[in-house]
Amino acid sequence: MIEFRGVWKGFEGKSVLRDVSFRVERGETRVIIGQSGQGKSVTLKLICGLMEADQGTVLVDGRVVNPHSRESIAHVRERVNMLFQFGALFDSLSVRENVGFTLFEKSSLSRAEINRRVAECLAMVNLSGTEHLFPADLSGGMKKRVGLARALICHPTIMLYDEPNSGLDPVTSDLINDLINSTSRRLAMTSVVVTHDMASAYKVADRISMLDAGELIATGTPEEIRASVDPRVRQFIEGRAEGPLTSGLRAATVE
Repeated sequence: MIEFRGVWKGFEGKSVLRDVSFRVERGETRVIIGQSGQGKSVTLKLICGLMEADQGTVLVDGRVVNPHSRESIAHVRERVNMLFQFGALFDSLSVRENVGFTLFEKSSLSRAEINRRVAECLAMVNLSGTEHLFPADLSGGMKKRVGLARALICHPTIMLYDEPNSGLDPVTSDLINDLINSTSRRLAMTSVVVTHDMASAYKVADRISMLDAGELIATGTPEEIRASVDPRVRQFIEGRAEGPLTSGLRAATVE
């Protein structure tokens, strides 16, 4: 469903992704882990056409993603939606207006039909009856769930999640994990999840990939990642300050 072939991406002379290749199969949930600044969010932006690869090819459902082609972007937007890190809700719009925004603006559906679909999506994320509320009335976890409902309303076949558990307490974070799993199964979606939270990664992933220094250094099932002997993978999944991921930083600090 998603494929990277030898993808390079850089900014101001610094490579963020270096010859990255991987495939995400239809219906799979792929989790991407790694330290901050290693290209995880850039990977999501390349998938949905918000950025263009410097070299290599990105494909969605068998077609090349080209941000300069209206046809290509239309193909992507028919299939892909994203849950942003902090929900990205419109403060001045109600929950109903936020969730139904794309349909209100772009579709020819009646208001009654849009309201029905809004209610259906809110029910999926356990927020029935909140249509009249505004973002200021919502907790962080509720904002994430409203953002997920908004992403689901156009029935995407691919969902991208950028740090879906960021800033949430452990209980709410696990609720988001359950929603990712349940909506993926119910709607038969392919999902790519960027996260630093290994408990979440293990719970939602079919396969996990790790980026370091712009390179894809490991891919496997949660069990395979847990059992990895790569010292970079072990340092990250164990959350240790000392190790190869931070050796350069610690040396610079000492100097």
